[in-house]
Amino acid sequence: FDAHSVYTSCLADVAACTALNMESQSVVGPIPTEIGTLTNMALFSIRSTQISSFLPTELGMLTALTSLDAEQALLTGTLPSQLGLLTGLTLIDVESNTLTGTLPTEVAQLTALTQIDLESNSLTGTIPTELNTNTDIRRCVFKKNLFCGAQPTLACYGNGQDDGALDTCSPPPQPPALPPPSSPPGPPRSPPPPSSPPSSPPSGPPSPPPSSPPGPPPAPPPEPSPPP
Repeated sequence: FDAHSVYTSCLADVAACTALNMESQSVVGPIPTEIGTLTNMALFSIRSTQISSFLPTELGMLTALTSLDAEQALLTGTLPSQLGLLTGLTLIDVESNTLTGTLPTEVAQLTALTQIDLESNSLTGTIPTELNTNTDIRRCVFKKNLFCGAQPTLACYGNGQDDGALDTCSPPPQPPALPPPSSPPGPPRSPPPPSSPPSSPPSGPPSPPPSSPPGPPPAPPPEPSPPP
């Protein structure tokens, strides 16, 4: 917060620092991890500031905290599960930020919680069913997020502070199936043998068939016999 100057007095006397209210003040920068040393702090408000930070896990060390007001503080990141350690917390207000991720199931451990406002973020997943057992929650606002699944059975849900039913959780879209790998190319085919050129017809008149060789000369006639 602007070189930690905003709560120098708190750090100077940690035991006496029971509230840190910076609502609508011109404070900027991330929430320092040293905030975890303010273990007697009951109220922490950064509403309508320019914090532009995430909620550090060290908030889980503020065991005396009863009110966490971070509406319109340009928060990013996720809600730390360490919030479940703040069993005395009665108010969580993170409306109108850009928080992502899911609502930690550890929030159901906050049995003293009476108000929870998560409106206008980008929170996803389901609202933990364990939260339904807290009958002391009088105000709960979940709208303008990306929640899905079963509707909460909290008495505060659907009384005009929240709008519409949650979407059905659908599986993420699957990437398109890849085509099967093609077979490796075989060896190149041998070129066909060259065809023989057609034979040319003989030129000129056809030759006469060969003549047979002459046979033996005929035998001479027999000589006449002498008269008796």
